[in-house]
Amino acid sequence: MGTLGRRTVSLLLILVLWPALVIADPPVRFAVRDSVQMAEFTSSAAFSPDRRHFVIVTERGVLPEGVQEATIWLFNSSEVSESLNGRLSSAAAPIALTRLTGSVNRSGLIAKLIWEFDSKSLLFLGYDARENRRLFRVRLNDHETTALTPPTQDVVGFASNKTSLVYFAAPSAAAETAWWANDPSAPDIVAGTGVSLMDLLFPNYARNGSGMPATFEVWRVNGSGLAQPLTDSITLEPLRVLGSYLVSDISLSADGTQAAAITFADQIPALWERYDFPHGPDLRGFRADSPAKNRATEFDRALQYQLLDIEKGTRRPLIAAPLADFQRAGIDALHSAWSPDKGYVAITGTYLPLEQRNGGRQSTLPCAVAVIESKTDRVDCVIDRTVSKVGAVSAVDWEDQSRLRVRFDDASVATYEKRRTHWQLIGRRTPKPAGPFELMVRQDLNDSPVLIARDSSSGRQKTIFDPNPQLKGIDLGNASLYTWKDPNGTTVQGVLVKPPGFSPGRRYPLVVQTHGFQQQAFFRVGASETANAGRALAGRDMLVLQVKEPHGDADMTWREPSVRGTDVYLSAIDQLAREGLVDPTKVGISGYSRTGLFVSKAITDRPERFAAAAIANADPGSLIGYYAYVDYVIPEYIKNAGNVFAGAPPYGDDLQKWLQRAPGFRTDRIRAPVLISAADPQHLLSLWGLYAPLRDQGKPVELQYMRSGTHNLTKPLQKLAHQEMLVDWFDFWLNGHEDGDAAKAEEYRRWRQMRVTQRSERSSKIN
Repeated sequence: MGTLGRRTVSLLLILVLWPALVIADPPVRFAVRDSVQMAEFTSSAAFSPDRRHFVIVTERGVLPEGVQEATIWLFNSSEVSESLNGRLSSAAAPIALTRLTGSVNRSGLIAKLIWEFDSKSLLFLGYDARENRRLFRVRLNDHETTALTPPTQDVVGFASNKTSLVYFAAPSAAAETAWWANDPSAPDIVAGTGVSLMDLLFPNYARNGSGMPATFEVWRVNGSGLAQPLTDSITLEPLRVLGSYLVSDISLSADGTQAAAITFADQIPALWERYDFPHGPDLRGFRADSPAKNRATEFDRALQYQLLDIEKGTRRPLIAAPLADFQRAGIDALHSAWSPDKGYVAITGTYLPLEQRNGGRQSTLPCAVAVIESKTDRVDCVIDRTVSKVGAVSAVDWEDQSRLRVRFDDASVATYEKRRTHWQLIGRRTPKPAGPFELMVRQDLNDSPVLIARDSSSGRQKTIFDPNPQLKGIDLGNASLYTWKDPNGTTVQGVLVKPPGFSPGRRYPLVVQTHGFQQQAFFRVGASETANAGRALAGRDMLVLQVKEPHGDADMTWREPSVRGTDVYLSAIDQLAREGLVDPTKVGISGYSRTGLFVSKAITDRPERFAAAAIANADPGSLIGYYAYVDYVIPEYIKNAGNVFAGAPPYGDDLQKWLQRAPGFRTDRIRAPVLISAADPQHLLSLWGLYAPLRDQGKPVELQYMRSGTHNLTKPLQKLAHQEMLVDWFDFWLNGHEDGDAAKAEEYRRWRQMRVTQRSERSSKIN
């Protein structure tokens, strides 16, 4: 072959092999922006009464606008069914039925979807670009969305049927005044004795923090769509109840004349102190009312089912007993339901009256499901938790006027029928789907949530909605369950996230994130939006271990932060180091809320083990944090703080315990650079007891402050700023990397100076 021929062959080979010779761009890695803008399902799918449509809600952050966006997606049931059967290649994309945007300190811009009886419209609660929830109606035919309630009310709960629509109206949230220290409407001179520091500094603190119990007014929407208050038959003012922002179930009788609702009890008799409840660090018994007691706290109150007469404008207890809510270890969802003839009301998660004169059984233990006879007020416990080994009740409804259906968390349904003097179980089963297919949200640690339809007959299933198609081009790394044993031999679980392109044999820096995880959910950031950045940290070539701290005998004692925290974290680090996965000299740790104290304890007790730390929205174990609990909500707060910080209050000989145990007195031991983040003035005050000593000693410490945030961040711009700083902080101190973003130049200048100071201090100690 001649020279020309050889050159021609070589040229052809180069052209053929050229794509393989080109170095491919590295895959895009998951970053904080991806996390903030990722859509999540915030409701279950809800079918219309005629089964022709169903809806589901997603919510995401929108950048750079910095707003939350919630969307109700409308699906055509027949198209989904035909797609599953192969008659359509795929179902049509869902329609955005309505959308709300806002930047508020609450999650769930759209909540509590209820179809109206004609299947032509939906009712829902939503935030109208401010902190107040309003009741909306959206029509299917033209997507017109109408607010049914005034913008000055915060709607907490509602109920509707064919004839009536009733709701609880809470005071306007007025979030813009939440942290006003000089609110002109507040009195200039006050008697501050017995008032908490937060209430003295910020007059609107309790109201804007949804303090409970709160006074709710009972309103209804008439046929023309006009909202009006129910008039109290005695005072001739709006009918009012003591309400809860956490539990607000309301159910209407078929004719709309009566409602069963959950409120705080107006009175707590001494008799209620006899009720039994499981003992635990966060559980409290019932306390009878007394003139000496402050009745303005939710922890001393008790929830109760009440009967509202819509026509007469009256209310009274539906049952002379309290609820078994979560503070008394209640496990059942709290619901009520009227029989079609209004003869009975079924309620869940309640205690039984201790003075029944109508033949009903008495007990000091909770009842999972009870039925009240309207005419006689007789109460019968249908499912007794002392003898029934059933799971948690999720809902109740009526098959007819004498047959009650009870739904459980495992999807099974039990039917009870009234037989003379008692309710008898007549069947229990796992029901088949009501339509040709069933819906579920599928996700796991590595797969983002998608909506799945499953054919009821063939079992064939198909993804019908992926709200995050943008993630397909992003390398997420890999998350998996990880277990180890603490020094007590207790098995501890965590989630270990490996970065994209993980190289076996390489020892990576490690960031320990705290406060638990959801095993069946996609791992995005961690336990919360605060103090966690999960996969974005892994995207910077760090391993992330999300820890689920075990409970034990040390809970609520000064040993808790060590036993549940330091011991657990160090044993995990040691095992990962033995396995050759991490560099034990490059370990960071982050904590918030309760585990913020755990992290403070870890970096003071074992300072040599941590190269960087982050603590957000926490009480770090300082005197400032302790004293902030004086006169705060209930007396137990200050007592519990003393127990957990040091094992005693800081007076007399017990002050030595604080010097030996409380992190706030031992900041001189801290070696790790500490990022401190406070999302509002309250958290700034509590964290000042850690930040100020570190700053005073010239130790490397960074303070990030957001004036209008909340304990678990919800506003997109705040989440972006907070989690970006977390990622940058650990990447700088563990990897030695700096982000090239020019907007962060001043941030890195400070950190480089901290590093120089830190190295100089260490060098002087060695010499």
